[in-house]
Amino acid sequence: ASARAPNIVFIMADDLGHGDLGVTNARQRNTPNIDQLAAEGLHLTNGYANAAICSPTRTALLTGNYQYRVRTGLQEPIGAQLAQADTLPQGLPTLASVFAERGYATSLIGKWHLGDPPRYGPLQYGYQHFFGIPKGAADYFRHRVNLAGEEPTDGLFAGDRRVERAGYLTTLFSDEAVRIIEASQPDRPFFLSVHYSAPHWPWEGPEDQAVSAQLRDIFRWDGGDLGTYGAMLAAMDHGVGRIMTALKAKGID
Repeated sequence: ASARAPNIVFIMADDLGHGDLGVTNARQRNTPNIDQLAAEGLHLTNGYANAAICSPTRTALLTGNYQYRVRTGLQEPIGAQLAQADTLPQGLPTLASVFAERGYATSLIGKWHLGDPPRYGPLQYGYQHFFGIPKGAADYFRHRVNLAGEEPTDGLFAGDRRVERAGYLTTLFSDEAVRIIEASQPDRPFFLSVHYSAPHWPWEGPEDQAVSAQLRDIFRWDGGDLGTYGAMLAAMDHGVGRIMTALKAKGID
């Protein structure tokens, strides 16, 4: 084994169907970069998830525990009316904090959904840099949360502060991931988590800005044309390709 600590990039999609990738025989072949990762790397086809929904999945990833062991309020996705029982206990070792203790630069780009900054944001659980949405979803153009019966709020954060950025959310996440890679230092390894919100609702492709006001309230796909969903997947896959290109340009792929 090499004595040099490896850089680690972890990419998570949100609500992606198992059969929706080219490598898993999707009818729409619009994920060539993800398919290439599977072809050139290790493609696991048989496994178990601790949960099939948002917050519990992220609890297990970050803590290495089943959500029930961590806190009972984490059995379901965290809502907008945040209670302490719905958040990760502070002081608990996390994947990010363990890497940070070993000298890694730790960054989370994308969706958090385990509590609201500044008290329960990623910076309180081992990540040294955060750019993304703390809630479960956001309009891809307005970057606002819009859950049923709840007032929309600004949903894009840099660190512990709300920020305004123009652009399609998936692209903004890819931009920031590339920036982190390009700014990385050879004498300090990095742990980069890229948690895309795509293809989670609202159903908005990169070309849907003109109609996003009508699309942002739609929670469930009603069938029909899957073009929007495919466009969301293609945008995420393009971001994966940009990340791989950035790693190669840096000489660390």
